[in-house]
Amino acid sequence: MPKARRARLTRQKKKNAAGLPLGREKNAPTEEEWAQMQHYTGFSVVDTQQEEFQFEAGQVALVWPNGRRLGDTLRLQDYWVCRIQSIRATTPENVLHWFYAKHDATAMFPALSHIGEFERLESNHADCISSSVFDGKIDMKQFDESTLYPEPIQDGELYFRYTIDVNTKTISPAVQTTCTCNRSYNPSDDDPGSLMHFCSRPSCQKYFHSRCIANEPAAAAERDRGFLLLDPDSDDRVEIEDALAAGTSASASAPRPKKKKQRSNRAEGSPIPVLGPAAAQIFSNLPPALVKAAEQPIVRGAAFRAGGVVGNISAVMAARRLVFHSLRTGEFDDENWEENMPERWEELVNVTLEDAEGEGEGEKEKEDTGGGGSRKRKLQARCNGKGKAVDRGEILALNCPKCGGPI
Repeated sequence: MPKARRARLTRQKKKNAAGLPLGREKNAPTEEEWAQMQHYTGFSVVDTQQEEFQFEAGQVALVWPNGRRLGDTLRLQDYWVCRIQSIRATTPENVLHWFYAKHDATAMFPALSHIGEFERLESNHADCISSSVFDGKIDMKQFDESTLYPEPIQDGELYFRYTIDVNTKTISPAVQTTCTCNRSYNPSDDDPGSLMHFCSRPSCQKYFHSRCIANEPAAAAERDRGFLLLDPDSDDRVEIEDALAAGTSASASAPRPKKKKQRSNRAEGSPIPVLGPAAAQIFSNLPPALVKAAEQPIVRGAAFRAGGVVGNISAVMAARRLVFHSLRTGEFDDENWEENMPERWEELVNVTLEDAEGEGEGEKEKEDTGGGGSRKRKLQARCNGKGKAVDRGEILALNCPKCGGPI
């Protein structure tokens, strides 16, 4: 007698001959239909003004959002943004990866609540849409917080800093929280207290909010120039006769013997040299504009509008390298040194608070508060309520809470 069949505990899945669409758009092709389509290197879209736009795979493009009609006025940050992955006919259709805006991502990634208004998150969220909804292409810049020479990103430009995986819920690179408050950099926060100062010493290289640094500031022009005798790339020191307080020979110092490590809350590094009375002679043969650029605090933030998203780090670091090279070698190219400086470098140094806040705003506030003294107190209160990070003139030079160096 044949054995009775055991009942199946699960139903056998029926194969869907039509397959699932690759995207949410109406009439999006299935995977099988997509595989049979012809590949194309690009496509073109003609707008209502009869202007033709060419699109290619790999480009970042602006997409007309759902629910918006042709003729509507859109701000740049209102568009959907994607990177085109593949282009195929018949229509043609396009497979792409979406860039997420802040309001799309924070529910899934709460650690990214600090991203800016024009910042986007590159994702692996794939979709398939028609070429008819494309509105333009843009140069999507990448904001790399790990480099001392980031690509300039102006206010109002779209950019991305992170890549997100919507399946594993991971973020790359890891979110930086170098300040004592453990809060990340928000490029759209225009509060002067949110301006971030950078410690460029190789042993530190951390950003700190102005409001979080609990020490008394000094204007950049008032601080000692001794830190310019340290190599920006290695922290090695160049020593100049009669310039250092201790007094040594005028030559590049050899690497110092390592001392036994001791536990400390401060980052390691060479002590900041202190210049003696002859300090002015050290820099007298260098262009004053270059020395002034090298002395500037490295800052970033929306309160410093000239710096855009990345701030003035590229300009100041380039100036410090030129100054150190000249002090170490005794050589300087008077005619061509500016070729080693980034574009717009003069706009990114010697920034005053009026520049940071916008044209005309400083004078208006002075009238409203009854003079410079009241205005100064108001601006200091806006920073941290203690008057420790903002003054009426220059952006102030502070001391790093980790290594003690000027920032």
